[in-house]
Amino acid sequence: MKALFLIAVLATSLQTTMAQDSFHTQPDSRFWIEGSATGTSFVCRVDSLAGTAQFGATNTSLASGTLHVPVAHVDCGNSRMTADMRETLHADRHPEISFSLTGVERSPVQAHGILAIAGVERSVSIHGTLRPMDGGQVRVTGSTRLRLSDFGIEPPTKFFGLVRVHNEIDVHFDLVGARRQPAQHAGGQ
Repeated sequence: MKALFLIAVLATSLQTTMAQDSFHTQPDSRFWIEGSATGTSFVCRVDSLAGTAQFGATNTSLASGTLHVPVAHVDCGNSRMTADMRETLHADRHPEISFSLTGVERSPVQAHGILAIAGVERSVSIHGTLRPMDGGQVRVTGSTRLRLSDFGIEPPTKFFGLVRVHNEIDVHFDLVGARRQPAQHAGGQ
């Protein structure tokens, strides 16, 4: 949920002479939710993410950063649970989970931002770890615990209340960010 690869970009000391660096998520970025219900646990994954970040010339001044997680791509491993999760997240009215980065602390790496789930926005802080990768890419991994009720979501029940989803979920991320190449001007200049 979260554009935490932006943290890695900020926290690593990538040297650049560009006026502004632009980064974006790579296809191998992942996001997943772990939760539990009466007598069982579940994992719902989203492997299709879109995120970008803009940083100043020294990679120490954040200009902006966002991550978009399409709720329609949530997959819990079985069709009934997937449909239930998408319904719980109000996919019909709020088709994405989003995170807008508002600040970063470098040691330990912590992102601050606005998380929007099911149309409700909350300020959150998320801890992560980073690892520089070849080619100027960075990988940020981590997780945070959330309560569904903080986002106006009533934990669902099934079978006349015999199965109840617990209010707390763990959101995990494994995000890879790569520097976006600057656009070429017309005529190849």
